[in-house]
Amino acid sequence: EGKAIATDLETMVIADLPEAEEPMLLPFASLAEMLKYVPGNETIKIEVQNKKVSLAWSGGTASYPTQAIQDFPLLPEMPTKAEGTIDGYTLIAAMLAALPYVAADETRPVLCGVTLMLGSPIEVAAGDGFRMSHQVLGLSFPLEAKIIVPAHAVRILGHVFAKAPRTPPSSADSLIPIITAKALKSNPSSQPLGQVISPAPGHHYDRVDESTNQVVYPAIDFPIRHLAPPHVELLHRHR
Repeated sequence: EGKAIATDLETMVIADLPEAEEPMLLPFASLAEMLKYVPGNETIKIEVQNKKVSLAWSGGTASYPTQAIQDFPLLPEMPTKAEGTIDGYTLIAAMLAALPYVAADETRPVLCGVTLMLGSPIEVAAGDGFRMSHQVLGLSFPLEAKIIVPAHAVRILGHVFAKAPRTPPSSADSLIPIITAKALKSNPSSQPLGQVISPAPGHHYDRVDESTNQVVYPAIDFPIRHLAPPHVELLHRHR
């Protein structure tokens, strides 16, 4: 099973990548700069030849030198004690909200992270010795445990989760009332829907109202191309 792995020897990110067929090392800085100019819906073909890695997409190509895969750090063994499905939007939003209360003094490492108390319910806390943040979430996990997640790792988690691909809806028309109904039942300030709206060719929306985080647009019809929240997608599937 293919995976994409990155690490700075303190934090490691592992993402499932079923399309990967052979191991290769990609230069992170060069690759990250190149991806700024590649549309997100593009498929990139990656090949390794003679210590060079080549990337090709419909709009161009790029080549970089690569190193031996044996130079990459070995993956640590991470036995699974318990598994559960959690609303990522609620959990990660709570962890990010706790970051301002984390201690900046690295001589107190126990205070330099966000404490995650697993169980039923899940709780999130952080403090620097003077201030403290504590949230009780309407979530549960089958294992009771306390974990301190370093602040740097929380920021990476938020970034990776925000960039994770979302499944587009099969029918924009049937999805609109579900988004509206969900918005009426939830607090927009604490649980934004985050849908991405793409106007039809020739149309545009006027502006985004920052006070309500809503798009203000002319009276035209345009499709919803992408849907961010998994919980809305779940409602769509079980209509």
